[in-house]
Amino acid sequence: MQAFILVAEKLLIGFLALIFVINISGKGNLAPSTASDAVQNYVLGGIIGGVIYNDSIKIWEYLAVLAIWCGLVLLLRYLKDTQCENEAGAGRHCPSCGGRRSHTL
Repeated sequence: MQAFILVAEKLLIGFLALIFVINISGKGNLAPSTASDAVQNYVLGGIIGGVIYNDSIKIWEYLAVLAIWCGLVLLLRYLKDTQCENEAGAGRHCPSCGGRRSHTL
């Protein structure tokens, strides 16, 4: 029963990390709209899947890995949005979003 509780805790922490990143990044859903979104989802799945059934990985180690993942995802999203705004401000087509966003500044 103790092992089941640990698995449930790790799964819950993974879902909370996912919800946190979705809300902070402003995506609104998990569906990948770009290739980087798909890679981020695959990496999160690999992290959760690799950690959830491994008893030797402690919760604090798992939290550290998820914090690094969240930080990298948010940094990548920020850099992509900044590039998109810079391209729009210069009046050029934005290769980052492929023209899917309205570039009103």
